[in-house]
Amino acid sequence: MAARSATNEPGPEARVIEIDIESIPDDALRAAARELKRAALLVIEEKRLLQHRLERELRARYGPSSERSALLEPAAKGQTLLFPEEAAPPAPPSPSGSPSSRPESATPKPARAHQGRRPIAASVPRRRVLLDLDESERECPCCRKPMQKIGEETAERVEYDPARLFVIEEVRPKYACTRCQEGVLTAPPTPLPIEKGLAGPSLLAHVAVSKFADHLPLYRQELMLKRSGVEIPRSTLCDWIAGTADRLEPIVAVMRVELLKSFAVHTDDTTVPVLEPGEKKTHKSRLWTYVGDRAHRHIVYEYTRTREGQWPLRFLGGFRGHLHADDYAGYEELYRRGVREVACWAHVRRKFFDARETDPPRCEWMIETIRDLYAIEREVHDATPEARAAARRERSRPILEKIRAFLDEQSRAVLPKSPTGGAIAYALKLWPALLRFVDDGRLEIDNNRAERALRGVVIGRKNWLFAGSDEGGRRAAIIYSVIATCKEHGVEPFEYLRDVLTRIPTFRGDPATLTPPAWKRAREAAASTATALRS
Repeated sequence: MAARSATNEPGPEARVIEIDIESIPDDALRAAARELKRAALLVIEEKRLLQHRLERELRARYGPSSERSALLEPAAKGQTLLFPEEAAPPAPPSPSGSPSSRPESATPKPARAHQGRRPIAASVPRRRVLLDLDESERECPCCRKPMQKIGEETAERVEYDPARLFVIEEVRPKYACTRCQEGVLTAPPTPLPIEKGLAGPSLLAHVAVSKFADHLPLYRQELMLKRSGVEIPRSTLCDWIAGTADRLEPIVAVMRVELLKSFAVHTDDTTVPVLEPGEKKTHKSRLWTYVGDRAHRHIVYEYTRTREGQWPLRFLGGFRGHLHADDYAGYEELYRRGVREVACWAHVRRKFFDARETDPPRCEWMIETIRDLYAIEREVHDATPEARAAARRERSRPILEKIRAFLDEQSRAVLPKSPTGGAIAYALKLWPALLRFVDDGRLEIDNNRAERALRGVVIGRKNWLFAGSDEGGRRAAIIYSVIATCKEHGVEPFEYLRDVLTRIPTFRGDPATLTPPAWKRAREAAASTATALRS
């Protein structure tokens, strides 16, 4: 038996022992040594797993949320193996045959050019201020003759007028007959979104956009309104939000019907703390988002008390298209009913990103190779579905075949319970659904559209902390749906809500004409007609 010990100095390097098991003369001793070696390797792997979990929790709490990754050093710091000659992982395969080489299809992202100061939109009101010389200053210093204007210099600066509240006093004269005294006549009052309410459509739109687009809690808005000279209790603001949601609910119902006509739907969910009635604690409810495809660009949210599978089944009960989603078991019944699962490559990448500290060679190879898939997606993003599918079959499929060969080989080389083993098992489990985007250009490579739709909810949650009730969560989902769909179509949410809330009290038409995309088309058509008439 040959043995070698490292120094006992403190630090990350532990004692390293190399044992030539076959040199042990006794068979029983050799078997015992092998068993001890296996046990030691398991202990090392368990230590790595615990360290990985600790680092992931610390990064989630204190570290950056970005998943950008630079190539790591060949070995992770602080990792020392008891039997290094057998426990060291083999170099992962690469398309070019070299462990450290990148796939040939890698396309570096072009550097973003410096754009300088962006121009101010022409729609912003402008006040022209003329700074001219006095007549006495316009004389030529040489010949003393008046100088002629040859042009002008223009510079812009941006100023701010604080938001102003104003009161509209509606005066309705009363008329009566002085002879027969049969009755009194007055003009009808202006219909308001909230009957007999104090707030007009523009103020309701401002409160809703401030809370659900700009993430200002109602208690802050209460203070802001007070500074402007109007004291509105927070309970009244809550009633305004409720009334606004109730008026918008028929429009969101139409958006939901249109969304379910999509070839593919993206979905995801996040937690929403909700105050328990009569108690000083919250319940963890859910807010789900459903995002239509490029032909049906609606975003609809739904509030539910729990995260049970019955809720997406209820929302998508009649849907039979493709579903971009994470690996949540609650979707399984939908798949059994004919919905086709489309898995998310961003989730796969995240698994390897989280495991990269424990196994840099394998994880970095996967991260870099997935990056090549996304480079292709960036190039074909604006192409037709047919062109996207053709490019994916020609360029993405070979990369996917290399990834599958890598996963199959490395699944036999890593411990199943290790972070890398878990990432590999996750990818292999979803492999058929991960390939589905290749042959149909209408599908996306990931579920990032749904995750982006939830970003505003997560940011707002950090400010308003919790919803006051289940009914408040339901109404929040309605207003979130309208504002998110406005942003999806480049519609200014305040302008949309102010106009729609003005029209709703007397509106008797089809609510489909009031959805954000329909509203935008009507506005553009009216502007085009007005331009044609002026010309």
